[in-house]
Amino acid sequence: MGAGGARIRLDQADTAVARAVRVHLAIAHDILLAGLNAQSALAAGCKDRYGLQGAIICLMSVAPSGWRSKI
Repeated sequence: MGAGGARIRLDQADTAVARAVRVHLAIAHDILLAGLNAQSALAAGCKDRYGLQGAIICLMSVAPSGWRSKI
């Protein structure tokens, strides 16, 4: 593979990382707006917007620490 091919792959990786960071920041923003009392609505909203992984991230972010060890 030439240097051009390696650069394209690096650019694609940078784009994927940037996309993942944007999604996680958007989820964190949703969590702050929803508050801790709306966990199920928050998870449903995250699942609709970001898929199952987003719902899991949302729930893990707001779950009490005792629950996290059981999930």
